[in-house]
Amino acid sequence: MLVLHEPKLDELAFRQRLLADEATMTYNEAYGGTIAFPEERWKNWHQR
Repeated sequence: MLVLHEPKLDELAFRQRLLADEATMTYNEAYGGTIAFPEERWKNWHQR
């Protein structure tokens, strides 16, 4: 069974680490690799 979890705002550090990890983001090398996700963007991203 699949259970979806909507992260709380204070849990977005995990997403930040994933996007900054070169090994995780190898699929995105053609488009720049890792992606910056600074804390000041969390609230806007989370609201959407």
